[in-house]
Amino acid sequence: NLVERGRAKAFFIEKIQLHQSVLDVIVPPLMEKVGELGELGLCKCSIDRNGLLLLSKYLSKNRTLKRLLLNDNVIEDVDVARALSLAVKDHPTMEELCVSHCELGINVDVLPEILGGCNRLKILRLNENKISSRNVAHIGAFLASPNISLATLRLDKNLLSDIDAVHFTVVLKSNTNLKYLYLTGNSITDVGKDEMTTAVLDTMSLNSIADSNHNCEIVYSTLGTPGLASHINEKYWSTKRKVQSKILLALYGMDNETLSSIQYFRDLPLELIPRGLELIQKHLDRLEQHDTISVHMKNKPNVLLGRIYCLLRVWNLPWLFVNANQQNTQKRQKVSR
Repeated sequence: NLVERGRAKAFFIEKIQLHQSVLDVIVPPLMEKVGELGELGLCKCSIDRNGLLLLSKYLSKNRTLKRLLLNDNVIEDVDVARALSLAVKDHPTMEELCVSHCELGINVDVLPEILGGCNRLKILRLNENKISSRNVAHIGAFLASPNISLATLRLDKNLLSDIDAVHFTVVLKSNTNLKYLYLTGNSITDVGKDEMTTAVLDTMSLNSIADSNHNCEIVYSTLGTPGLASHINEKYWSTKRKVQSKILLALYGMDNETLSSIQYFRDLPLELIPRGLELIQKHLDRLEQHDTISVHMKNKPNVLLGRIYCLLRVWNLPWLFVNANQQNTQKRQKVSR
């Protein structure tokens, strides 16, 4: 009755086998008569090839759907993937597509077809699809697309490894739209995580830190605890503040050979020393707060003090006081005049 009256805003069926004959009855009124339908979920319904093609056909006639869930329905036919992709691509309001546990990684030609229609989506869930190294190049190309709007990509519990980290590292250096990349449950070790960290915190120089990705949070665990640099990206801070925090993290919070020696600062103007000391003090004050960075830093107070010493030692510190005395002398002279 709700369908006939056009009042259903969400419609979900789960763990019920839906043959094409059943979908012939359900799908047309849902897509054509329900003027407010925003969510449609047909999960674990064993929808076959013809049923998925029928769904894609009527999906293109709908103008209100925002969220489509097809989890646990096998999509291994290229024609089905292409039809679904075209329907999603041309849909005016679609924001989220959930195709988890659909075996998308088995046929290497299926995933590229699905991704081809997802440029305008905000959320794409590809969990548990046996996606491996042979599929990750397609994901990289998709994320590198200049007109992509995707903000969240879930790749949890797939077959990704350290080898695949390179693709994400390269893409994240250019993609500024993606906010969350979930990689929980893959075979990515600390080696791969360190590789991807360079995308959000490249410590080769101050310029490389400033040019890093400051938008994407990479999540590796079910607890949602990213690396320290990715944790900074999670904050609702301005880009300027994120860059500043990453520079401080690289200088005083990481075992980094490139910046920890402070040699990079040797040629900087002397008048920047007060500002540098000010930033150090702010960073030390932040240790009193209970956040991820603080807990990490509290365990390394000797490193902090050692690097502050190195920073001061690099410059000819007495000149700071000489300049200060000269300025005070000039001020006294002006007053006396």
